[in-house]
Amino acid sequence: ARLPLAVSLREGRVNFSSIDYETHKIQPGLLAPPIVVGAIANRARGNKLLPKAGGTGIAEMRRILLSDEVACGANIAYDFGCAVVEDPTLLPLVFAKYERGQVWDVSIALMLHLIALGCCQEGELLDPRTGSKMKDPKTGKQTNRISLSLCVDFCLGRTDAKKNDRFRTSFALLENIPIDQWPEDARQYPVDDVVNGLEVAEWQDCPGCPKCAPNDGLVLRRGSWRPTRAHEYIFQLAKSPDY
Repeated sequence: ARLPLAVSLREGRVNFSSIDYETHKIQPGLLAPPIVVGAIANRARGNKLLPKAGGTGIAEMRRILLSDEVACGANIAYDFGCAVVEDPTLLPLVFAKYERGQVWDVSIALMLHLIALGCCQEGELLDPRTGSKMKDPKTGKQTNRISLSLCVDFCLGRTDAKKNDRFRTSFALLENIPIDQWPEDARQYPVDDVVNGLEVAEWQDCPGCPKCAPNDGLVLRRGSWRPTRAHEYIFQLAKSPDY
């Protein structure tokens, strides 16, 4: 499978934009609840909060969807869904973004990597670093869910991804309060999420090493079903639906 243009070895490092929304709680029959606030991080433009007031968060999502930037995040389909509920005209842009191979979900990438390593057995995840069952970096309990916190721990070696999570499940309480009056950790948490998502995506991305060059950027060797031995061999599978 050839790498999509957005992540071609010839194009150099990928221009990722990490976007994330904090929302009301998911409820039965409401899987894409109303947005309270958003945040975005890009290596060139920095990071910032996206207030719902004035439509800033949706406008930024539209800009990303129309651009050649690669949208990244953990469970980013959820954020797409919430944005589409707010503005249904975004729906064809979301599908077009996927068709162009310009969406990178860090959780899916890590899950594919663990599967390739044989670390998903009978529905349970094993940690290849320890050989034991995967544990949530914050609670220390066994987990079979690939969260952003786990991605940060596994890829970046940090356990502080959710250090400002006091309002993680209660941002709706702040909806009618001006952002500049929010507690500091409430304003920092959305930014932490997008910065962590960006850093994980950049860590996971193929740097375009010489190992793939003889194959003209092909993930698989010509005439062979086996993936290349380059460290990124499984990460590429989530970059395009064309595999």
